[in-house]
Amino acid sequence: MLADGQDPESLEARVAYHLRRLGIRWRDVRATGLMPRDELANVVQGRLALSEALVHQLANRLGVQPNELLRPLLEEEVKAWTFYRTSARHRLYVWQRARAIWERAGLSLRLAAAVMELRPYQLTHALLNPERRLVMSYEAASRLAAALEIESGVQFFIANVDLALPPEHGIDDTVSALSEETIQALYHSVGVRSSTRLRGR
Repeated sequence: MLADGQDPESLEARVAYHLRRLGIRWRDVRATGLMPRDELANVVQGRLALSEALVHQLANRLGVQPNELLRPLLEEEVKAWTFYRTSARHRLYVWQRARAIWERAGLSLRLAAAVMELRPYQLTHALLNPERRLVMSYEAASRLAAALEIESGVQFFIANVDLALPPEHGIDDTVSALSEETIQALYHSVGVRSSTRLRGR
Protein backbone atom coordinates (compact mmCIF):
# COMPACT_ATOMS: atom_id res chain seq x y z
CA MET A 1 0.00 0.00 0.00
CA LEU A 2 1.39 3.38 -1.09
CA ALA A 3 4.80 4.06 -2.52
CA ASP A 4 7.86 4.25 -0.32
CA GLY A 5 8.22 7.69 1.19
CA GLN A 6 4.74 8.79 0.15
CA ASP A 7 3.02 11.28 2.42
CA PRO A 8 0.24 9.35 4.22
CA GLU A 9 -1.73 12.60 4.45
CA SER A 10 -1.72 13.13 0.68
CA LEU A 11 -5.04 13.07 -1.16
CA GLU A 12 -4.14 9.76 -2.80
CA ALA A 13 -3.33 8.13 0.54
CA ARG A 14 -6.47 9.50 2.19
CA VAL A 15 -8.70 8.18 -0.58
CA ALA A 16 -7.07 4.74 -0.38
CA TYR A 17 -7.61 4.64 3.36
CA HIS A 18 -11.22 5.78 3.20
CA LEU A 19 -12.06 3.22 0.51
CA ARG A 20 -10.88 0.52 2.88
CA ARG A 21 -12.57 2.13 5.89
CA LEU A 22 -15.89 2.21 4.06
CA GLY A 23 -15.59 -1.41 2.99
CA ILE A 24 -15.47 -0.46 -0.69
CA ARG A 25 -13.83 -3.34 -2.49
CA TRP A 26 -11.68 -3.36 -5.60
CA ARG A 27 -14.50 -4.78 -7.69
CA ASP A 28 -16.75 -1.90 -6.57
CA VAL A 29 -14.18 0.63 -7.71
CA ARG A 30 -13.60 -1.27 -10.97
CA ALA A 31 -17.35 -1.28 -11.65
CA THR A 32 -17.40 2.53 -11.71
CA GLY A 33 -15.62 2.48 -15.09
CA LEU A 34 -14.24 5.91 -14.26
CA MET A 35 -10.86 5.19 -15.83
CA PRO A 36 -8.86 2.23 -17.16
CA ARG A 37 -8.62 -0.79 -14.89
CA ASP A 38 -4.90 -0.44 -14.13
CA GLU A 39 -5.39 3.19 -13.13
CA LEU A 40 -8.29 2.28 -10.85
CA ALA A 41 -6.08 -0.36 -9.24
CA ASN A 42 -3.56 2.37 -8.51
CA VAL A 43 -6.32 4.50 -6.96
CA VAL A 44 -7.14 1.68 -4.55
CA GLN A 45 -3.44 1.36 -3.74
CA GLY A 46 -3.01 5.10 -3.26
CA ARG A 47 -0.52 5.29 -6.11
CA LEU A 48 -2.32 7.48 -8.65
CA ALA A 49 -2.21 11.28 -8.45
CA LEU A 50 -5.75 12.54 -7.90
CA SER A 51 -7.61 15.83 -8.02
CA GLU A 52 -10.58 16.73 -5.85
CA ALA A 53 -12.75 16.88 -8.96
CA LEU A 54 -11.82 13.30 -9.83
CA VAL A 55 -12.51 12.17 -6.27
CA HIS A 56 -15.96 13.81 -6.48
CA GLN A 57 -16.68 11.81 -9.63
CA LEU A 58 -15.50 8.60 -7.98
CA ALA A 59 -17.60 9.24 -4.88
CA ASN A 60 -20.69 9.92 -6.97
CA ARG A 61 -20.28 6.67 -8.90
CA LEU A 62 -19.73 4.75 -5.66
CA GLY A 63 -22.78 6.34 -4.07
CA VAL A 64 -20.96 7.97 -1.15
CA GLN A 65 -20.58 11.55 -0.07
CA PRO A 66 -17.36 13.09 -1.48
CA ASN A 67 -16.27 14.20 1.98
CA GLU A 68 -16.17 10.54 3.01
CA LEU A 69 -13.22 10.15 0.65
CA LEU A 70 -11.70 13.61 1.04
CA ARG A 71 -11.61 14.38 4.74
CA PRO A 72 -8.35 14.27 6.73
CA LEU A 73 -7.80 11.22 8.87
CA LEU A 74 -8.53 11.35 12.57
CA GLU A 75 -5.67 10.64 14.97
CA GLU A 76 -6.82 7.07 15.59
CA GLU A 77 -7.26 6.53 11.86
CA VAL A 78 -3.69 7.66 11.22
CA LYS A 79 -2.49 5.01 13.68
CA ALA A 80 -4.66 2.38 12.04
CA TRP A 81 -3.49 3.33 8.54
CA THR A 82 0.18 3.32 9.55
CA PHE A 83 -0.19 -0.10 11.14
CA TYR A 84 -2.05 -1.50 8.13
CA ARG A 85 0.56 -0.26 5.65
CA THR A 86 3.39 -1.78 7.71
CA SER A 87 1.48 -5.03 8.15
CA ALA A 88 0.78 -5.19 4.40
CA ARG A 89 4.47 -4.84 3.59
CA HIS A 90 5.58 -7.48 6.11
CA ARG A 91 2.64 -9.89 6.17
CA LEU A 92 4.42 -13.12 7.09
CA TYR A 93 6.69 -11.50 9.68
CA VAL A 94 3.76 -9.84 11.44
CA TRP A 95 1.76 -13.07 11.53
CA GLN A 96 4.74 -15.09 12.75
CA ARG A 97 5.30 -12.55 15.51
CA ALA A 98 1.62 -12.65 16.43
CA ARG A 99 1.73 -16.45 16.65
CA ALA A 100 4.79 -16.32 18.91
CA ILE A 101 2.93 -13.80 21.09
CA TRP A 102 -0.30 -15.75 21.46
CA GLU A 103 1.57 -19.03 22.02
CA ARG A 104 3.71 -17.38 24.70
CA ALA A 105 0.49 -16.21 26.38
CA GLY A 106 -0.93 -19.74 26.21
CA LEU A 107 -3.59 -19.28 23.55
CA SER A 108 -4.35 -21.84 20.88
CA LEU A 109 -4.66 -20.74 17.28
CA ARG A 110 -8.40 -21.35 17.56
CA LEU A 111 -8.77 -19.05 20.56
CA ALA A 112 -6.47 -16.40 19.09
CA ALA A 113 -8.59 -16.37 15.93
CA ALA A 114 -11.78 -15.92 17.96
CA VAL A 115 -10.24 -13.09 19.96
CA MET A 116 -9.24 -11.34 16.74
CA GLU A 117 -12.72 -12.02 15.27
CA LEU A 118 -11.23 -14.15 12.50
CA ARG A 119 -11.67 -17.77 11.47
CA PRO A 120 -8.98 -20.34 12.36
CA TYR A 121 -8.44 -21.15 8.68
CA GLN A 122 -7.65 -17.47 8.03
CA LEU A 123 -4.80 -17.62 10.55
CA THR A 124 -3.60 -20.89 9.09
CA HIS A 125 -3.53 -19.40 5.60
CA ALA A 126 -1.86 -16.26 6.92
CA LEU A 127 0.97 -18.35 8.34
CA LEU A 128 1.30 -21.01 5.63
CA ASN A 129 -0.26 -19.91 2.35
CA PRO A 130 1.32 -16.89 0.62
CA GLU A 131 -1.46 -16.73 -1.96
CA ARG A 132 -4.18 -16.46 0.71
CA ARG A 133 -2.27 -14.47 3.33
CA LEU A 134 -4.47 -11.66 4.55
CA VAL A 135 -3.10 -8.47 6.05
CA MET A 136 -3.39 -8.28 9.81
CA SER A 137 -5.72 -5.36 10.44
CA TYR A 138 -5.33 -2.73 13.12
CA GLU A 139 -8.66 -3.82 14.59
CA ALA A 140 -7.67 -7.49 14.86
CA ALA A 141 -4.28 -6.61 16.35
CA SER A 142 -5.94 -4.26 18.85
CA ARG A 143 -8.28 -6.99 20.06
CA LEU A 144 -5.43 -9.44 20.59
CA ALA A 145 -3.20 -6.85 22.28
CA ALA A 146 -6.02 -5.90 24.65
CA ALA A 147 -6.80 -9.52 25.51
CA LEU A 148 -3.15 -10.22 26.29
CA GLU A 149 -2.72 -6.88 28.12
CA ILE A 150 0.22 -5.83 25.96
CA GLU A 151 1.07 -2.34 27.17
CA SER A 152 2.48 -1.05 23.89
CA GLY A 153 -0.59 -2.25 22.01
CA VAL A 154 -0.54 -2.96 18.30
CA GLN A 155 2.94 -1.51 17.84
CA PHE A 156 4.33 -4.64 19.50
CA PHE A 157 3.21 -6.70 16.50
CA ILE A 158 5.21 -4.63 14.03
CA ALA A 159 8.23 -4.02 16.24
CA ASN A 160 11.57 -4.90 14.63
CA VAL A 161 10.17 -5.40 11.11
CA ASP A 162 13.02 -3.39 9.61
CA LEU A 163 15.78 -4.69 11.89
CA ALA A 164 16.29 -8.22 10.52
CA LEU A 165 15.54 -9.69 13.93
CA PRO A 166 13.57 -12.94 14.39
CA PRO A 167 9.80 -12.48 14.86
CA GLU A 168 9.94 -13.76 18.44
CA HIS A 169 12.56 -11.21 19.51
CA GLY A 170 11.68 -9.52 22.82
CA ILE A 171 8.44 -11.42 23.35
CA ASP A 172 9.50 -13.41 26.41
CA ASP A 173 10.40 -10.16 28.20
CA THR A 174 7.03 -8.55 27.50
CA VAL A 175 4.36 -11.23 27.25
CA SER A 176 3.48 -13.44 30.20
CA ALA A 177 1.65 -16.75 30.16
CA LEU A 178 -1.98 -16.26 31.11
CA SER A 179 -3.49 -18.24 33.93
CA GLU A 180 -5.86 -21.08 33.17
CA GLU A 181 -8.65 -19.03 34.70
CA THR A 182 -7.93 -16.10 32.38
CA ILE A 183 -7.81 -18.36 29.33
CA GLN A 184 -11.13 -19.92 30.29
CA ALA A 185 -12.59 -16.42 30.67
CA LEU A 186 -11.37 -15.59 27.16
CA TYR A 187 -13.05 -18.69 25.77
CA HIS A 188 -16.25 -17.63 27.46
CA SER A 189 -16.04 -14.01 26.31
CA VAL A 190 -15.64 -14.94 22.64
CA GLY A 191 -18.21 -17.71 22.75
CA VAL A 192 -15.86 -20.55 21.89
CA ARG A 193 -16.06 -23.93 23.63
CA SER A 194 -12.79 -24.96 25.22
CA SER A 195 -11.33 -28.37 25.84
CA THR A 196 -7.92 -29.73 26.70
CA ARG A 197 -7.67 -31.24 23.25
CA LEU A 198 -8.51 -27.97 21.48
CA ARG A 199 -6.08 -25.99 23.60
CA GLY A 200 -3.21 -28.38 22.99
CA ARG A 201 -0.34 -26.74 21.20
